[in-house]
Amino acid sequence: MITPDDFMTAIKAALKKTLPEDKAIYDNLVERDVERPCTMVELVTMQITDLTPRSTGFLFRYKITNWINPDDYGDSDFSVLDLRTLLIEGIFGAGYLRVGDRAPKVTACSSKHYRDYTEVTVDFSIAFDRQEFDPAAVLPLMEQLALTTKTKEDTTL
Repeated sequence: MITPDDFMTAIKAALKKTLPEDKAIYDNLVERDVERPCTMVELVTMQITDLTPRSTGFLFRYKITNWINPDDYGDSDFSVLDLRTLLIEGIFGAGYLRVGDRAPKVTACSSKHYRDYTEVTVDFSIAFDRQEFDPAAVLPLMEQLALTTKTKEDTTL
């Protein structure tokens, strides 16, 4: 089964290959003193889209924020920003992205432009066999978590 972290790793690898000049590729949070140009990848949505007796369909939506160096007035060179945005969208132009041994389908890709950055949103659709959601594998973890929660005492009193 592919996890959200597997998607994140595949997207970041594709960005690194496409935008080698980036100072950093962040995931979910950006540092205060960020060095530009850079990108950030974050998971926006996970949604079950299709349930059948044998499979489960999922939608994963990721947002890729793209920054370049602004001028003295805080504005970016829109031609450079637009080119970078097109390169990012081009990563998904084949209609899929290789994630591990799977190739989830790209169902949508769009961008929004702001003064000094853009946001590219990409949706992936993938189906998993119901057997990949084996409750027997998750049960021991949940039991340990429940046991830890019950036995923890408040020592601040």
